[in-house]
Amino acid sequence: FQKMPLPEGTPLLNWADGTSDNMWAGGLYGTILHWNGNEWNDHSLDIEEAIWGLHVSEDSVMVVGGSSRWGGERGVVFEWNEDDDSWIEWTLPAEVSDINNVFKVTNDGSNYWMVGTSGTVLYGRDRFLTPIPTGITQDLITVEPNTNGGVNIVGGRGTGLFLQGQDGSISDSIQLIAGINGVATGEDEMHLLVGEMGFATLLSDITADISTLIQREIPPQTTHILHAANVHTIDGKQYWYGVGGNLGTANPTFEGSILSLEWPQ
Repeated sequence: FQKMPLPEGTPLLNWADGTSDNMWAGGLYGTILHWNGNEWNDHSLDIEEAIWGLHVSEDSVMVVGGSSRWGGERGVVFEWNEDDDSWIEWTLPAEVSDINNVFKVTNDGSNYWMVGTSGTVLYGRDRFLTPIPTGITQDLITVEPNTNGGVNIVGGRGTGLFLQGQDGSISDSIQLIAGINGVATGEDEMHLLVGEMGFATLLSDITADISTLIQREIPPQTTHILHAANVHTIDGKQYWYGVGGNLGTANPTFEGSILSLEWPQ
């Protein structure tokens, strides 16, 4: 790893997405930076809200965010307009116009999916978003594509939630014993979920029916909050990762964790 110089005054950065020569990062106070392969350029928004999630493709950049302990009051969605080097704000549907956070965004190949506070799920494209009723009151934290052309959605505070979206509709949710922050999908629709108090579990989807998922809970290795997950496959073996730290502590010293698992074991 090599430490990279950032524009002077860059505050805390929360998330990043992109490639080695087209990387975008978002942080507090509307901070948005772009790495072009040689240097970071500042494309920040003049807002108090934090940027929590980004989705970067060859022809688009979407960022989402909202309030934090440092400022901001509302959930926000912006799209990068490369033609005039500016951001275009997407208006939230009236049904969710009062939410204070949109946490993550992804794309299923044709439409965007976004998740946020109080069970918010948004679906759409071309600056038009439709709210999808979930019946959920807990926050939804992360949305990621799965291999069926849909998305996996996780969240919860204290107790966790896992559900799936497909073509603008969502499944019933599965309850878990800890709040879930990160999800990754490997081969054969196997999902790694990670969250609070070092909780991690593998869910096997053997029938493409969420109600039949088989759960293999992984013994905790830390009490840290795990925030994100990833997976890659080499020679038929899946290598899973969960990362996080002691974010919820009053301890002034911050620590990080990187956990790994090989499957099949």
